[in-house]
Amino acid sequence: MRLFILLLTFSVYSQNNFESIDNFIYDYNKQIFEIWVKDSIYEFDLNKNLIDRYDNPLYSTIDISAIQTIYGHKNELLAINGSGNIFKNENRIDNSNIDSFFTNSITFEYNDTLFKLGGYGYWTKFKGIIYLDKNQKTWESFYLTKIDEKYKGILSPKISNIDNHQYLIYGGKTFDDRNPLNEETNMKVYLLDMFKKQISKYGDSKSDFQGRKVESKDLILNKKGITKLDWRKNKMSYYLTSWTSKVDLNSNIYLVNNEFYFIEEKDRLFNLSSSPNEIQNLNVYNSNDIIRNDNKQVTYVVLICLILLGFIFIYKKYNTISIGKDKMMYRFKSISISRKDHQILCEIIKNNNITTNQIHKFIKTNDLHPNHIYRLIPETMSDIEKSIKILTNSNQPVFSISKNKMDRRIKEYRLNPHYRIKN
Repeated sequence: MRLFILLLTFSVYSQNNFESIDNFIYDYNKQIFEIWVKDSIYEFDLNKNLIDRYDNPLYSTIDISAIQTIYGHKNELLAINGSGNIFKNENRIDNSNIDSFFTNSITFEYNDTLFKLGGYGYWTKFKGIIYLDKNQKTWESFYLTKIDEKYKGILSPKISNIDNHQYLIYGGKTFDDRNPLNEETNMKVYLLDMFKKQISKYGDSKSDFQGRKVESKDLILNKKGITKLDWRKNKMSYYLTSWTSKVDLNSNIYLVNNEFYFIEEKDRLFNLSSSPNEIQNLNVYNSNDIIRNDNKQVTYVVLICLILLGFIFIYKKYNTISIGKDKMMYRFKSISISRKDHQILCEIIKNNNITTNQIHKFIKTNDLHPNHIYRLIPETMSDIEKSIKILTNSNQPVFSISKNKMDRRIKEYRLNPHYRIKN
């Protein structure tokens, strides 16, 4: 009977179909996949063949759907989301007495020590870092010398190791201290320096990093495609795919031997599936900087301002009348002027106006009586006005005429602001 049940089990699950899956884990040491379904664990090889099924020793003690695997450890450990419980196989290795404090946090390993970052519990968001003390086997606070004031803690963050001591924290949700219930998508990237014991702002991102991060890889998968993060080059490349639409993003995703392994959902059934990694053969659909380059933005702003100033300068020059000794020039036209007209216009440029007494000096001659010269002033100014109107092809009055406040006999000619004249 037992043999019959075992053969029946293998026959059914060799089809690799499940009504529900509580957890999906890859054992890097054994190179097998584990699908946790209630009280059972099903083991599959890299060819997705069922090789074993056994009872889950943790089923009755913990929430198996909350298990996260810590990779990179000499022996993979199981961390429980929402608590500090750590298991090695079915054996718990910590003595902590904490629960529901670190929901949606991440656990990582640094220098053979386990750390927790982010998450929330009991209406508080967790800004600091804790570590598992090897001797006491309890979680202790990790002292940070500095935390960026903008870092309020992140819920369900993603993490990338960029060198021996530094990690980048990004994605997830953030919140306002004044209203912790008001959560919003985190668009900032923070640098965690374990050597300096600091969390500092790394930059503002153009991406919200939505999707499932492939375990141990800087790849983020969503229903439409795959995003590849190159932190060294600050480049984010997006590839459209034909198969990611069927991936269950609630489960882990692994890249093993250049093959993506994931849980596929189809017709309310789940199964272990895979697809070759063909990113190198795909065209980049979209590429952007991961971190917005503020210096580049400043450069663009300065460049635009210079261009605008250039346009303003050219516009003013293009619409300005230039005065020479014997001609006036406007745009691409010119017109001849007399010596006295040149002197009158130069005086107007200097003070923006000219009086009849000043004009009298410029047209003074021994052949005419001074009173006769005064009668010539209106005619002289009228000729200058006509020349300017012809040159600029404008009907706007060139001068406004008024009487001097000190001596009503003296008239003043003031240049209309519509016209700009320079030497």
